[in-house]
Amino acid sequence: MLFSKRIDQLNIPTESISSSEEISSEIITLTDPDSEEIKYTIWYRTFKTTGQVLYSGVYSVCTLPSGLSCIKAVFPLPKGNATVIMSPSVGQDGELHLYSSGKKFGDPGFYFLLEDSKGDLWAQYIRSFRDLLIVSSNEEGISAKQTLTLWNKEVVQFRYKISRNR
Repeated sequence: MLFSKRIDQLNIPTESISSSEEISSEIITLTDPDSEEIKYTIWYRTFKTTGQVLYSGVYSVCTLPSGLSCIKAVFPLPKGNATVIMSPSVGQDGELHLYSSGKKFGDPGFYFLLEDSKGDLWAQYIRSFRDLLIVSSNEEGISAKQTLTLWNKEVVQFRYKISRNR
């Protein structure tokens, strides 16, 4: 908790967020000036009451060495980043499933990239940490259920509802 607040990143709530602690989301896109193609999308989330950063992630599409196209979320950290690579699939009811689970470096999953005091970069694949995000839509907007597991044990589950400002 102290670490997350100090770096203004990955402030995972440890209990339900009350309505007075609503989250503000801002979507920022970065485009290639020549092609006008969106290269990166930043999702910047803060607590409305305090302005404290909950998450700040940079999202893009990537292709793994296997040829699988995935969604990549990079969470900047001091001297590095946490990266989650998620493989997409469609559920029985048309919902989007994004799953970060694999067996080895180069697979979907969770990675840390850090720069040491000598300037050398170190990457570590964390096979035991997995993330399943299920996104669906209806007339009110988008809803999602995210389940994080560590060593096949559920650590935390989040439920999101996102509606457009009208």
